[in-house]
Amino acid sequence: MFNSPLSVLPALIFLQIYLNPNSQMNQLYGPSGSVHDLEFVVSNLFRGGHFSFEQTSEDGFVGRINAVGGASLEEGEQKIIRVSGMVVPERQEGARIKYTFTVRKEGCSGNSVPV
Repeated sequence: MFNSPLSVLPALIFLQIYLNPNSQMNQLYGPSGSVHDLEFVVSNLFRGGHFSFEQTSEDGFVGRINAVGGASLEEGEQKIIRVSGMVVPERQEGARIKYTFTVRKEGCSGNSVPV
């Protein structure tokens, strides 16, 4: 479900974002109060530049992004971005939690990609 690449601009794919398939930590389920980490692979498919990373969740399901201040990526380069310490909020078992991880290139008005 989460291992397929997501593009920031669907018509012209400049950037791919997906959960790291080689990571042991991408567990997207657990009881309230459990702590989770996610690893995203961000691949730049176009011109190099500086990218910023943000997260939002109306449910309060956010963590610490390891790339504070963003990262520079050249064309064809990729970087693993880790979000750690995400605590599952109090919810009924099986309830869905909304989380959005956003990547923006400086100087561009990119779209966010909910995951």
